[in-house]
Amino acid sequence: MPKSNFGMVGTLETAPENRDKLVDILTQAAALMEDIEDCHQYVVTKDADNERLVWVIELWTSKEAHDASLALPDVRALIGQAMPMITGTPSGASLVPVAGKGL
Repeated sequence: MPKSNFGMVGTLETAPENRDKLVDILTQAAALMEDIEDCHQYVVTKDADNERLVWVIELWTSKEAHDASLALPDVRALIGQAMPMITGTPSGASLVPVAGKGL
């Protein structure tokens, strides 16, 4: 597997009663990423200390590949389902992975 050179770590905040619904939508997105060769990792996690937060961790071959995934019709549909559940502005960071297990 080639080294990934674009990564993202982000948090999405939602009402506690919507967190499992949001996780389900993001899990569907993760399943779509299985078929995208340029996506090496798409992990959805619940925050252990804050019942309002969901984290998404991604590794890609490039930022362009990540951006292209956001234009896919099935991904757009999932984004449309998730947006009404998200409170506040999503936060996170774009990263340049350089070394480590999993790269």
